[in-house]
Amino acid sequence: MKYKNIWKSIAFLLASVVMISTLASCEDDNSDDTENNDPETWEPYQLKANTSYEYDFEVTDNGTTTSSGNVIINIGDPEVDISGTIDGVPFNYSNNNFDDINQNFIAAVSQSPVAVVIYQPAWMGAFSNQYLEVGNSWSYNYDNNSFLFEITGKDTYAGYEGFVMKTTFTNAEDETVIWNSCVHHEIPLPLMSHVEYSEGEEYYMELTGYQE
Repeated sequence: MKYKNIWKSIAFLLASVVMISTLASCEDDNSDDTENNDPETWEPYQLKANTSYEYDFEVTDNGTTTSSGNVIINIGDPEVDISGTIDGVPFNYSNNNFDDINQNFIAAVSQSPVAVVIYQPAWMGAFSNQYLEVGNSWSYNYDNNSFLFEITGKDTYAGYEGFVMKTTFTNAEDETVIWNSCVHHEIPLPLMSHVEYSEGEEYYMELTGYQE
């Protein structure tokens, strides 16, 4: 499977780490501050032991499917195993080097072929104190790089209804990546993740099963 944008994706991920670590404490000027008796928030990658996720995976290039397969993420206690098959070729990445399951997940997923679509370091700070409500939006800027987050609606995957979010990342060279996703407040990985590059290449993962 070819990844034309893999190094660009890594650069975006690194930029997002710097940006969010610097600006995660900034106030949201765009969020809806109206009182909500039961607001929902999302804490990405705060994984629960002994859970599993199943996803369908697809890569397209200007509308033509170039790769497809399935992904299984098993969260142990504390080992994390990420396996699946892409284009008929199996893969498996495991990590048990840490006592913390979140660290094992990051170590395993960073090596896997699905890292660019399921793992976004910016999310670990970007959702602090942000409510999941349709119409909410917030943004961060750092050194001519920017993130814009917009909650655009709701959708359902694998029986779970979540909030649909559009994330727009623009770097100093005005290159833009659109990251559409769907998140559920009680599930720490996205129900759906869809990364779109301006050149026409797209990565897509959709949750087909979740077990606790």
